[in-house]
Amino acid sequence: MGSSENPFAGLILPQPRFQTTSCMTQAAQSIKIPVSDDL
Repeated sequence: MGSSENPFAGLILPQPRFQTTSCMTQAAQSIKIPVSDDL
């Protein structure tokens, strides 16, 4: 949490921080990418 804007942020519409984080977390799990490493 509190990390810089991720590349996925551009794909997701402007949403609240918690909303965007939730979306990105779910998306990351779906694509199976090391998101925790980026945070």
